[in-house]
Amino acid sequence: MVTASMIGAGVFVSSGYLLADLGSPWWVLLAWCVGGVIAFCGATVYAALATQFTQSGGEYLFLARAAHPVAGLMAGWVSLLAGFTGAIALAAKACESYVRPLLPPALESLPDRSIAISLVLFCVGLNVIRTGVADGFQRLVVVIKLFLISGFVVYAVAQFPGGWIGYQEAPWGEWPGALRFATALMWVSLSYCGFNAAIYMAGEVRDPSRNVPLGIIAGTATVTIVYLLLNAIFVLVPASAAITMQEDVAAIAAASLGGERFVVLVRTIIVLSLASSVSAMTMAGPRVYAKMADDGFLPRFLSDAGMSIRYTVVLQGALAVIVIAIASIQSLLSYLGLTLSLAAAMTCSLIFLPAQRASASRLPLYPLTPIVFISATLVTAAIATAREPRQGLAAIATVFIGSAIYVIMKRTAKAS
Repeated sequence: MVTASMIGAGVFVSSGYLLADLGSPWWVLLAWCVGGVIAFCGATVYAALATQFTQSGGEYLFLARAAHPVAGLMAGWVSLLAGFTGAIALAAKACESYVRPLLPPALESLPDRSIAISLVLFCVGLNVIRTGVADGFQRLVVVIKLFLISGFVVYAVAQFPGGWIGYQEAPWGEWPGALRFATALMWVSLSYCGFNAAIYMAGEVRDPSRNVPLGIIAGTATVTIVYLLLNAIFVLVPASAAITMQEDVAAIAAASLGGERFVVLVRTIIVLSLASSVSAMTMAGPRVYAKMADDGFLPRFLSDAGMSIRYTVVLQGALAVIVIAIASIQSLLSYLGLTLSLAAAMTCSLIFLPAQRASASRLPLYPLTPIVFISATLVTAAIATAREPRQGLAAIATVFIGSAIYVIMKRTAKAS
């Protein structure tokens, strides 16, 4: 779940935009490295908290139980609009951009976004049929994906340095400035956000107080290494001009390494990665909404006590289809990076509460790790918002919609 959720759209579509913003491949790689360190600090905090919260529900459960229901509802609303719905849409749209060049001529005229929507509906269908079927599909795709990624990395490293055109010509360049680097970290943080995937299905994991934290730490460490290797290939193999502002940077790097035949293999890797990401989020998200319905913040028929989890799967799929129809990849990158970072910072702040002393005692380098994650997240979010006010305001509005809903529901309850 962790590796499938993390290795999704962001790592395959971000670096072309990052290079345009930062001006040098080395600054792009530094952003991925810094983002990895920050994410690992956050992952250790989540792992420590997960030893205390062993039910499904994610950040909603953590915040509602440890802080206040309104805090949980804020995080739950973020999950509904951004954490899963928006992220599923982003992964599905990116998947379509990599699938289209693989299609035979007879299918080239498929309507725009139809492939992305079909992928979402397929994953929804798997989960509606039976969760076990979706889980089996998930495991198979992740294993194939990691095997093919390993082969791609080994082949690329074998071509170093002669086949790495970008490496031979890449200067450091001038410091791009705090505003640009902070925005880059926001985009990068989106790719690392999946380290929290295991907590959404903790109630369905065997020995969750042990296996969920282990999955979070091991998955985050593995994915961080994979990201650094992949992005070194993406930005240092082709010439910088070839990938600047491009979405399919992996395919461009593959063409530079091994020609068009190699591009087909790499596109297949990416399609599997993005499909598994959509599948993982389709499985995880409904557990949050079911827990919110259990607590009375969504209609009762969406709860675990209702008919089944299928209703929440269908709800999330319908919302993802709407987002696919109205949003672009670049706008989703900025909005999701900001929104999900704020929710993660709220969750990590729980470790400082007196009731979480047992969790804090399990956390290496406490309180340094939560301080690093929370402060880095809030500072970069503030700087990125100053540069892109519309995306920042949209992220803040998403977070606070949950509190507004809580107030409305309380007043309605009193009036009745």
